[in-house]
Formats: sequence, structure tokens, C-alpha cells
Amino acid sequence: MASQSSRETLKPLFREDVIRAAVAAMARDLAKDPPNLVVGILTGAVFFASDLMRALYLEGVQPDLDFVRLSSYGAGTVTTGSADMTAPPFLPIEGRDVLLVDDILDTGITMREAHKLYSERGAKRVRIAVLLDKPARRAAPVKPDFVGFDCPDRFVAGYGIDKGHAHRGAPFVGVPE
Repeated sequence: MASQSSRETLKPLFREDVIRAAVAAMARDLAKDPPNLVVGILTGAVFFASDLMRALYLEGVQPDLDFVRLSSYGAGTVTTGSADMTAPPFLPIEGRDVLLVDDILDTGITMREAHKLYSERGAKRVRIAVLLDKPARRAAPVKPDFVGFDCPDRFVAGYGIDKGHAHRGAPFVGVPE
């Protein structure tokens, strides 16, 4: 069943070519001190994590890839205040240099829980890469190590980010109209 918001259009904020260039630049930075495990936070990070892995490959870096499912939003547009894990890590963590990858860092609640999870399970180092950083909405003290773009304090969708499960497949990030 299509959601109501799937009838909305998106006004582009970050175009596909601009995103591609930012991901390539981030991969170049990461290649200087590469992780050996990239962990995408589902579902939003699937496109960003995939593109970042391809860009890392082009830089000669081939880390393992894993995904976890953590969410503080569910199907809504307002955080629940806590992050629930519905799909735990699959690959070994202990002693690994982990890069947590997410589409957007806004309240920081989900990323705080992911960082805590990997740290407590013995990661040697845990760093954070996000496509969009929205510090105006930060509720948890989380600071990303790698950022594609600073995001204005507006609701955005596309490139993995949804609005009530709609717009994830847009190849750009936009503002719902």
C-alpha cells in the first residue's frame, strides 16, 4: 500500500551529481586511514553505504560490509526518544576498526546506540560517517567524523531517507512539497 506522502514531490536540495562527488571525496579521506568494517544502519543508509563502498573500492580499500537495523523513528516523522534494534550485527566486531554509516544524523539517538553497541562489543575504534549532518536537532552528544553535507533544519527525503516510507528511491535529497 502506497503511503499518503508518496504523492508528494521532492524539491531537490542536494542533486545526484553533488552527492556522488561528496561520497568520492569522503572515500578519498577514508582511504588515508581506512576502516576494516563498514556498518550501514538500515534502512536509510543502504544507498549511501553502497555508494561509499564502491567509492572506497576505487580508492583501493576493501573493508567488510555489514548492516544493523536500528530506528528511533519507525514509520513516523518524530523520534520515539530511543533506538530499537531489530537486526543485530552479523560479522565479528572485536578488534575491528568500525565505520558506522548513516544517511542523516539529526537527533543522534540512533547513532549513539550504534556507537555504544560496537564499543561495548570490543571494536578497536568506532568512527561515524553520515551523508547529512543536522546539528540543530541534536538531542544526544554525537559528533560525526565524516560528513557529506550540513543539512538545514528541514525535513528531507530521498537517497535512502524516507518520509513515512516514501521517497527512499529518489537519487537525490530533497524537501517534500
